[in-house]
Amino acid sequence: CPGTSGCPDPGVLRHLGALLRLSTTGAFAISGAAEQSFNVSLWPEDSVVEHGGSIWLNCSHTCRDPSARGGLETSLTKAQNKSGPGWMAQELVDIQEWVSAPQCYFNCYGNVTCAVAHITTYRPPEWVVLEPLPEMELGQVYNLTCRVLNVAPVTHLSVTLRQGGRTLHTETFQNHTGTGPDDVTVTHEIIPQRRDHGQEVTCHTALDLRLQGQFFQNSPAVELRVFDLPEEPQLLTSLYIEVGTRAPARCRVAGVFPSAGEARFTLSFGGESLNFTVATSGDTATAQGEVWSQFPGQRELNCTVTMGPVSRSAGQSVRIYRFPQPVLQIDQPQALVNRNVSVTCSAPASQPPGTTLQLRDSERTLASGPQPRLQLTLTTHKGDNGRQFTCEGNLTLGSHSLVKNMSAQLIVLYQPTLDESGCPSHRTWLEGTLQQLACEADGNPTPEVSCSKDSQVYGTSGVQNVTRGHAGIYRCSAANAHGTAGRNVTIHVEYKPTMDESSCPSTQAWLKGTLHTLACEADGIPVPRVPCTKEGAADEFGGERNVSRNDSGTYHCTATNRLGSMSRRVTVQVECESRLCASLALRCPGLAHSACNSQAVLLSKGSSERGRMVQWLEPIILLLAVSPSDTVPRGTNFNISCRAEGSPAPAYRWTVPPAPNVHCSADNSTVSVAGADRHNRGIYICRVSNAHGQHLGQVRIQPHLRVPAPPPDHRLIIAALIAGAAVLLLGGTAGLVYYLKSTACRKGEYNVQDAESSSKATCLGPDSAVYGIQLTQT
Repeated sequence: CPGTSGCPDPGVLRHLGALLRLSTTGAFAISGAAEQSFNVSLWPEDSVVEHGGSIWLNCSHTCRDPSARGGLETSLTKAQNKSGPGWMAQELVDIQEWVSAPQCYFNCYGNVTCAVAHITTYRPPEWVVLEPLPEMELGQVYNLTCRVLNVAPVTHLSVTLRQGGRTLHTETFQNHTGTGPDDVTVTHEIIPQRRDHGQEVTCHTALDLRLQGQFFQNSPAVELRVFDLPEEPQLLTSLYIEVGTRAPARCRVAGVFPSAGEARFTLSFGGESLNFTVATSGDTATAQGEVWSQFPGQRELNCTVTMGPVSRSAGQSVRIYRFPQPVLQIDQPQALVNRNVSVTCSAPASQPPGTTLQLRDSERTLASGPQPRLQLTLTTHKGDNGRQFTCEGNLTLGSHSLVKNMSAQLIVLYQPTLDESGCPSHRTWLEGTLQQLACEADGNPTPEVSCSKDSQVYGTSGVQNVTRGHAGIYRCSAANAHGTAGRNVTIHVEYKPTMDESSCPSTQAWLKGTLHTLACEADGIPVPRVPCTKEGAADEFGGERNVSRNDSGTYHCTATNRLGSMSRRVTVQVECESRLCASLALRCPGLAHSACNSQAVLLSKGSSERGRMVQWLEPIILLLAVSPSDTVPRGTNFNISCRAEGSPAPAYRWTVPPAPNVHCSADNSTVSVAGADRHNRGIYICRVSNAHGQHLGQVRIQPHLRVPAPPPDHRLIIAALIAGAAVLLLGGTAGLVYYLKSTACRKGEYNVQDAESSSKATCLGPDSAVYGIQLTQT
């Protein structure tokens, strides 16, 4: 090699071509005339150095000549160097060349040997950029683009696109030409799915630095946002809206992804935006607002829904109409019965036109026709009270029929009426039950109803416990502002039979040979039947019979009606056996012999009493008379008097037809009737009783209407007056005599001598046990 400062130039190598060979170690050996060969090596042979960086190259040889010299030929900047036996080291700094090949050589005994090293300079990417992605619609195609700027050597670069932990695409550049830095762009096509939403995409770069390993650099992550709006919005609102009326309008969309809350709505009506609220449920979002217009016509309702890059729209046509309320007028809303009333149904014009009218009541259509007016005239009746009239308007819009109506009620005023259905005239109550004296009157205004009996007012709404005192005739009256009405109501109170000592004495004394009946009276309604049966006998004791000693014994008398029964035990004593029967030979004009005998005084045979005071026992009716006359004209007053004798003094009890105008005297011996009418017709029974028995009498009253008489003849009147006075005088005298005789026969105190020693006693019985004596009054 010529000189010691470098490897041979190319011209010298051509001349030495036959001597030059490339060793397996990459060193060139130049052989000349030298007798000994040696090797030169340079380390590292291949190296990668950052652009502007430095590196040490170590050059060594195998020459045995301790004076062998060598050097490093390069265009790069040299800095420090070091050397030792068989080696040398050189520092290269601020390396700017992207590819360089420094040469190391040594001269050993005149032979020159060289070694070459390869240095590659790298630059890491100045910027790794993953271009932002837009909001993506599901199923559409999008490009992922990663840019790597100012990197060298490009042939050592690899770029990888990743989504989460999944590799989408990797690209290398071995075929890149050029040694300097360059920009690299990597693009990958993606079709987003729902599962990709929210995933992060990154761009990863790797620069192979060989012995120094790899240099990694990543881009910032980019999030994938995927949106889906698979269905068109649905508009929900009325197709027909009345002028001035607010109607809800809803826009609903389903299947929203990723979240219904991210849906963005736009609502407009007639070109004007609407205020609305949004509600979500699952993947469905609904916007709701109100639509209205003050003018009739056609309007468009539009809705647009946006999700990221996706938009869907829907529209609907709405008809705004004018349909005025029909008007119903009754010229007399409150009218008296039998008055003419006019009913009018009318309606203003509609938009669009075409309103039809109907005037009807609750049962049928009374009139119909087009607007503007229908009219009806009617005469009021009681049945029209509360009658409801309706004025109905009908407007047809397409397949829709719109209806509006107005109603009014007719009030008919009329006076009260009381009839059998609302206020029955005859009612039967059961004693002890709860009853209401209900009496309803028809009338408008609603009448006030009250009922009274014997000057006592009874309410018609309260419930009362029924007693026998409730029986009688009530006068019920109904009144309102237009009149009154009255009605008689007869209450019959039924009760089960009752008997007591006065009506059915438990002990009765009969005289043998007299006519007698076992009379037991029972109180009860319906009137009870009172059969009496002797113990041990099958037949009833019926009618009046001649008393014998076989009639003595115990009888069971049972009073029965449909409400129940009551029994009494009656002991009958027939007294004439082993006793003295003092038959009173009384002179009793007008009285039956049996009646006189029934008043006998019983004296024990052999009695030593002297001057005993004898008094009457069993009662008897002496007088039962109607005054002023048995003939009772309707509307007149009359009395029925009952007079009886007995000891002790008898009690009076009456059975009379139920009527409100019947009253009794304080001692119950006289019945007075004021204003006789048909309710006083019937049998009046006077019943007298004491501890020893009872007696009864009856009289029939038949009130009638008098027929007006012809004009009176004054002479006949005078004659009649004289005759009447004479009759009254004679009748009064006869009655007085009768009363005195009958009373003298029965009343007073008598001295009774011992019948057996009396010379006035007459034997009346075959066994000399019965005597008759004449009593004289003291």
